[in-house]
Amino acid sequence: MDEQLVEWQELVPTFTNFNQEIDLFYSLWLEESTDYKSVDLEFKKLIKKYANTTDIAPMGLVPPNVVNISSIPWLHFEHFSSQSGANKNNLTPMITTGKYEKVGSQLLMSVNIKVHHATVDGYHVALFFEILQREMNR
Repeated sequence: MDEQLVEWQELVPTFTNFNQEIDLFYSLWLEESTDYKSVDLEFKKLIKKYANTTDIAPMGLVPPNVVNISSIPWLHFEHFSSQSGANKNNLTPMITTGKYEKVGSQLLMSVNIKVHHATVDGYHVALFFEILQREMNR
């Protein structure tokens, strides 16, 4: 990539899963899934396929056009920040979700997005949250 800024036409979500038997997180990703049902189905297949892995990246090399999705389902948070030493590209966005909980008649979940201001500004972050809320309301 020769340190050139690249504009991807499509992003591949990469996420971690947890092997509870050995307390190990490992990375997986989904390619060519465009709607919730296909993402959910493929996600469940991948989790089952790699449930007993001891490899941190069982699918091989992570694609270059990823957006990192991380979940901390054990806690609710107001803010979360993480520095990824494995990923030298600090322009890659990272979305972190927390524990969801019912408050009155609403279901609430913490969502944090980390982006680099050289590639994304507040307007685009606001659009992300607007679309996310609209999709969650469906």
